[in-house]
Amino acid sequence: DRFFNRALDYLERTLSQAMREAQEPADIDRLLADETWRALKLSSAVTFRRKGSSLVRDKDGKGWEGCATRELNLQQPMLAPVSTGEPFGLTQDDNGIDFPPGLRRPILAVPAADPVRFFALSLYGPHAVGTDLDENERAMLSRLARFAAAMYAELEAVELRHQIATLERKFKVPSQRVR
Repeated sequence: DRFFNRALDYLERTLSQAMREAQEPADIDRLLADETWRALKLSSAVTFRRKGSSLVRDKDGKGWEGCATRELNLQQPMLAPVSTGEPFGLTQDDNGIDFPPGLRRPILAVPAADPVRFFALSLYGPHAVGTDLDENERAMLSRLARFAAAMYAELEAVELRHQIATLERKFKVPSQRVR
């Protein structure tokens, strides 16, 4: 079956390459949500990025326009599977979260995580025509999320190296000659 999914393979390669060129985490958020929404013809897609013990979305996401939920608490029971780093289905029990209604309601949560850290969570609705994501699409989204985790970590490392270099220049003491 995978042999006939060339379009998914191409999409994964294209988005992975674009993530390599990302300049900030918001670029990766956009690729995980907006670009997969467009390419897979989904009813909705959004990425919430981790900030402390919460998940925050900076942009509206596709199909999320007008939804009040901009922050998710990682302590919510529905988010317990995040710790596994594996994609998981979302049930109708939303614990008071303002999800998009009807067909735009997310059905799949895909964590962007590596073995050490969790960076973001993308929520995907079904296809715009109402069909569920198939096994190959789910597997591709999972691989893409693992790659995104590596790219989030790399952007963070680059930023930290820049801050260290700035501080070293700021606090550099002129060298004194030993006599």
